[in-house]
Amino acid sequence: MRTVQSATRGQVRMGIWEIVASGGNPMVTMFSSQLFEDPRALDYVAEVYGVLDRVSGYLEGQEPLRYIGVVFDPETHDKAYYNKPEFYIGEVEGFAMSFFIKNIPWDIVSSQDLSEEWVREYKVLIAPDMRVVGDKEEQALRGYVEDGGVLVATHEFGVMRPDYTYRHSLALQDLLGVGYEGLLWFGYSYLDLVDEIWSGLPRSIILGDHSTAFVRERAEPRLGEVVRARPRSGRVLAWSRLGRSAYGYEYTLGRSTPAPDSRLGIAGIIENRVGEGASLYYSMRIGMHVTRIGHPDYIELITRPILRLAGDPPVVVDGPETLQVEAYRWGDGVNIHIVNHTYNQRILSAPTGPSKQAVPAFDPTYRVHPVRIVTPLGPFRLRIKGWGMEGYKVYNPVDDVEYKYRVEDGYIVVDIPRINEYMLVSVQPRR
Repeated sequence: MRTVQSATRGQVRMGIWEIVASGGNPMVTMFSSQLFEDPRALDYVAEVYGVLDRVSGYLEGQEPLRYIGVVFDPETHDKAYYNKPEFYIGEVEGFAMSFFIKNIPWDIVSSQDLSEEWVREYKVLIAPDMRVVGDKEEQALRGYVEDGGVLVATHEFGVMRPDYTYRHSLALQDLLGVGYEGLLWFGYSYLDLVDEIWSGLPRSIILGDHSTAFVRERAEPRLGEVVRARPRSGRVLAWSRLGRSAYGYEYTLGRSTPAPDSRLGIAGIIENRVGEGASLYYSMRIGMHVTRIGHPDYIELITRPILRLAGDPPVVVDGPETLQVEAYRWGDGVNIHIVNHTYNQRILSAPTGPSKQAVPAFDPTYRVHPVRIVTPLGPFRLRIKGWGMEGYKVYNPVDDVEYKYRVEDGYIVVDIPRINEYMLVSVQPRR
């Protein structure tokens, strides 16, 4: 908490609910100056801690309901991206954001744990631009796919080994179904979508963006570059196509996108079935596009083929993307934490970067406003997969409410009339 001035009630409460839903143990720290000058925040903390004391029995012993694991690799962060770590972090964040927005269960998995048996429980493992791959990780991921898992890799997956040597190919190229022929360093490129899975999306989608630093390049370095990935097996879902020029001419100083040029025979997105398992490879930093631009087309490029390969998620929330959904195994059933991130005002505006172009003096460059009011949502529907019999209790211990449910196609279906800030829905067999 910041010095002297207390955070708003909404900021404190929602911050703690988010920690609890994400599996954390919330601990609040406070500067002594705030404690003496404006201790209101302690009252807000006490409100939430009182609820947690009442429902703590439901929080103990939870285990993630494993469906998608997003792999974070410290070796890639420290060795391959030592000078530009934001491009690696952005690639990882983009996948996490996509699943968060789509209410799809996901976890972060350390690359150091890939050999652990519990990792095999994930239907999907995603290695976003994991450029450093050693023999141990390669062996673990090969075994994972051969056992029926789905591996998703992007960009220069495994081009570097932990000892700083290069393999001059992607890791597990035979599983990915492509051949590596280096990088195309270009500010912009396009994806030509050629599979029926992309129904409703445009025929071509631009990759890349204008530079915010705007010192040497008009386009953001690295964002639009693609791997020369020649298809060898599998099913091409999208082909890569370069832009006709380094930048477009429809906006000041070349900050617009160029027209598409000819197709290059490079797989932009390719799906490859391998025995009981499968792989999905993106030749670009698709996650970084979600992080930086956030356009829903990029989110669809990520989620549609993954869901087709992995099957339906174990928990489905038919509600708005402002709901944070976290699912856990608990006892013989499941706990589903839902946080409502629908606010009347939450301004997050900060400088775009070290731009050499002057910013208008009348426009404040930094505005960050806290959560003040949470807007209630509802009704929405909760579906839990893998249940085919009657005799369960669907209970919300936060509000002391038991919900009626029905069973449809192997799902327990619960209609939730309303959510304010946070709710915990526990589904357990009746004793």
